[in-house]
Amino acid sequence: MESPAKVVAGIFSLSAFAVAALTGLAVGNPASDVLGRALVCLVTAHLVGVLVGSAFESVLARSVAARHGVVDLSAPMVGGSGTSSGSSVDNSVDSSVNAGEERANVAGLPES
Repeated sequence: MESPAKVVAGIFSLSAFAVAALTGLAVGNPASDVLGRALVCLVTAHLVGVLVGSAFESVLARSVAARHGVVDLSAPMVGGSGTSSGSSVDNSVDSSVNAGEERANVAGLPES
């Protein structure tokens, strides 16, 4: 089975080639111009697809490893800011809402 990065790159490049070729032919450009521009789009989209696919593959691997308890999520991701995903989630519950108390008027609007 191919790596996800290669699959994503292939999808990106073939899609870009098809869109460029069909658009060029639809507007009536000469075939040589259409083919040249479509090939440039193919190469460019392939490079972008490799980057996107590599990022996807990295995130997928970390997600699977985290689900199975294999990876240390406190380790920084490549190109990340060094914080683990989900570390800033506040799981605390507002006690005033649970007790049925009214919230303070934080916005300063008149109460109806």
